[in-house]
Amino acid sequence: MKNKYTKHANQRCQQRGIPYQVVNFIIKHGEAINTHKQTKHFIKKTSMTFLRRDYPEITSKYDKQLTTTAIVTSGKRVITAMKIKHHFKW
Repeated sequence: MKNKYTKHANQRCQQRGIPYQVVNFIIKHGEAINTHKQTKHFIKKTSMTFLRRDYPEITSKYDKQLTTTAIVTSGKRVITAMKIKHHFKW
């Protein structure tokens, strides 16, 4: 699936130092919660055990970023990317 990035998402990824590889990986392999008309994607620390085994090259390179980043999408459009600093209640 090819994701389209809004201008806001491009700006946030650049400001927060989040590579597009991380965004795409989280959307493809992370958990998703639907709220309103948007979907929030993230990877739990407990899921990283399995992902490290199946995708060692990307998880070793971006280990910390994968568990501390959340992505908000609407359809195939990436709306924003944010850093997770504490437990979210979505």
